[in-house]
Amino acid sequence: MPGGVDLSPLSHSEQGTRLRRLRRLFTEGHLFDVRYFLPIISTYRSVISSLVKKQLGDMTFSEAYEKTRRVLNVIIPFEGGRRSILMNFLTTPNVVYLHN
Repeated sequence: MPGGVDLSPLSHSEQGTRLRRLRRLFTEGHLFDVRYFLPIISTYRSVISSLVKKQLGDMTFSEAYEKTRRVLNVIIPFEGGRRSILMNFLTTPNVVYLHN
């Protein structure tokens, strides 16, 4: 439990066997298949949100990283060909991550 943060609700997100991941790396160029994670993300969105809110509260990306030693990434998508913005402790360390 790094930094006193309970990550047990997310502990079962292991995907596939090592052999399957290596095969995918050589045939498709990546270890994990995003199609596997999409249902997990939609199913556990509220779990993840409440976990972050309960254990981190409102703090900057830098403070969240210092407390947990894990990177919280938030992507702000734009339409019309504009590039998305990636926010984390490296790109926007002083931005406060607020919870509703």
